[in-house]
Amino acid sequence: MQTTSVKFVVRLFALAALAATPIVSSIACSTDFSPTPCTSDADCSGGLICSLEATPAVCSDSIGSTILVGTVGPLSGVNQSVGVEARKGIQLAFDAQNAQGGIRGRQLELVSRDDVSIPTNTVTDVEQLLNVQQVTSDPPRCPSSTTSPLPDNVPVPDISNALVRGPGSVIALLGNVGPTQALLSGPYVIETGALWFGTMTGLSPLLRDNTAGACSSSIFNVRASYEQEAAADIQYLQHSGVPDPQHFITYVSEDVLGLYAAGIVQGTFKAVYNGLDTTQLVSSPPDDMGAVDAKAEIAESQYIQPLLDNDTTSHHTVGIAMGAEYAPAAEFIKKIRQWQYANPERLSRLTLLFIAISDVSANALSTQLVGLDTTEPLGPAGASYTTDVTVSNVVPNYDSDQGDITNQYNAALLATNQTPSFPSFEGYVAARVFILGLLAHNGPFTPEALVGTFESLPAHDIGLGPAGFSSQPHQYLNSVWGTGLNPDGTFKNRFFWSNGSLQPITQ
Repeated sequence: MQTTSVKFVVRLFALAALAATPIVSSIACSTDFSPTPCTSDADCSGGLICSLEATPAVCSDSIGSTILVGTVGPLSGVNQSVGVEARKGIQLAFDAQNAQGGIRGRQLELVSRDDVSIPTNTVTDVEQLLNVQQVTSDPPRCPSSTTSPLPDNVPVPDISNALVRGPGSVIALLGNVGPTQALLSGPYVIETGALWFGTMTGLSPLLRDNTAGACSSSIFNVRASYEQEAAADIQYLQHSGVPDPQHFITYVSEDVLGLYAAGIVQGTFKAVYNGLDTTQLVSSPPDDMGAVDAKAEIAESQYIQPLLDNDTTSHHTVGIAMGAEYAPAAEFIKKIRQWQYANPERLSRLTLLFIAISDVSANALSTQLVGLDTTEPLGPAGASYTTDVTVSNVVPNYDSDQGDITNQYNAALLATNQTPSFPSFEGYVAARVFILGLLAHNGPFTPEALVGTFESLPAHDIGLGPAGFSSQPHQYLNSVWGTGLNPDGTFKNRFFWSNGSLQPITQ
């Protein structure tokens, strides 16, 4: 028995030695292993992605890989309702995509900054998100870095050298809020070569006029422009019975948004009304409600009352176009309505149609006016400050639209117990278009590489009318939705406009 045991042990050690031989060989081979170099995800297999964290890029696991995207807007202060809602919409779209695996394993990460609606803060926030580095040996590469997009209202950017993105920076600024903020901060974004995507303003200077030269290639607008909104609004007022310049008034705030809006409204009116000029313009500082009241009185006494005095029998339909944020717009409407309701003749012989561009925020304006129905009621039963108030929006009415993207937006809100708004819907749409481009892109995920993918992105039917990035200036959507306000805080559809064609909606 003892001899047998010894023989068995010897054989066991021999087998162990033989089994160990290929293991040693395998270990020796692994020292020669090197990751697969790549230029795009298509070069990788087995669920790996092309990672830019190494130089040169190599195929690696997607775990922990992110795509950083920045956004800047008012998350506190008087305009926080717009900024908070815009960010909510972007995050909603990012969360939904991440739940589906992100961008082939990469998670989308939104990094937000609060500029409190102070344009100089926006510049600082943008510089931080991009980790801006100066190349002191080189001059600025973009014409927009050394010129002002609106010389009378916006200073020349403080950019004396070429700028580049530093380590850890975002690849894009998505859904930034505010026209003045855009014009001040935009030159810094595009000078670094980062993507400036889906900015929530319809301004054409810098964003749509190619004044940035070759650097304009990194600017991608999603929503319609203010010029398109103005065309839709004035065509709607003409369709609704506003006959001539004497029955048309423009009210704007004395800021970048208002002064720009005044110019395009006047030019668009002349085009729609066959060469007739409108000169009935009133304006006020945006934060001075006393000045708003005084300008409302000018509109009443100099422009509206003479219509009744000069024609003592006819009914008059007056269109009032507004380019202002919600607080002064609501105050202007309030004063005009109170003046009208104070006199039976004015009430019976005047139809006053108010229409505001999208920056007013239909939700915020509705909240203000519905609140006035309680705090300062007009008097007659059923009378409301919301009567005949329309906002031209750049997304559909989420209360009633049944398009795919609207249904997906509402479903995502329901799943997360959140409420809808037009700013959050606009942010959601911008983010969804951004995601379409990322999904179509094989890499590398750099701003420079993504430009070509977005420019060649096929048109997608997302239920928002004709869509697709044209050649520069890049703009994905060309539609405007006229949204009427209801006394209960809901919204109604007044018109749909796309590429110059108005479709009135009767409800």
